[in-house]
Amino acid sequence: MPFLSVHCRRLASLETSLSIICPKDSLKAVDLNTLSLQSNSFIEKDGGYRFSDVIYQTRILEKPGYLFYLLEHQSTPDRWMALRMQTYLMNFLNKQVRQGAKKLPPFFLMVFYHSKRNPYPYSQDFFDLFENPAWAKEQFLQHFHLVDIQQESDEAILQHDDAATVEMLQKHIYDSDIGIAVRKLKESGCLKNCNKIWRFYSICCKIHTCKR
Repeated sequence: MPFLSVHCRRLASLETSLSIICPKDSLKAVDLNTLSLQSNSFIEKDGGYRFSDVIYQTRILEKPGYLFYLLEHQSTPDRWMALRMQTYLMNFLNKQVRQGAKKLPPFFLMVFYHSKRNPYPYSQDFFDLFENPAWAKEQFLQHFHLVDIQQESDEAILQHDDAATVEMLQKHIYDSDIGIAVRKLKESGCLKNCNKIWRFYSICCKIHTCKR
């Protein structure tokens, strides 16, 4: 294991390093007195990573959380480091969900950079990797867009032209009599011939049977 990994696994050394290197505003939420070294890793073996991770469980904002100390092993800087950090964090958060977490824990992540080229030449902001950073940030930080077809009225769906057939199927797939939806589609003109009506009705019946 690299010297830096050994160094970071020594709690006294890590506490000293963090208190000197990290901005005090960032660290004030982390209780360094509760650091507990963890044995697991969230680095995918085939993910093309060039760093190792040292993980501590601690308390952040007075809640159980995690501190990640990532040690980069490249002689040249990585333009996509901010993306790799996001991937790493998603691996961690997904594992929390698989283990039954009801809420995701707070975390603090830092990267130890020591490549030949310095200072680090690329942005540390993930959103700067996008063509339009402002748009990307808006999409990531707001709630995701949801189309809840069950909340749409049949009348509104029937105005969706070619998409109406699929949308009506999805909305009424659990109905005891999906024929009502078929008749509405036929009367609206969305189903314009008997063969298409029959195929649609047959598909609905098959899916409805499988999902019971």
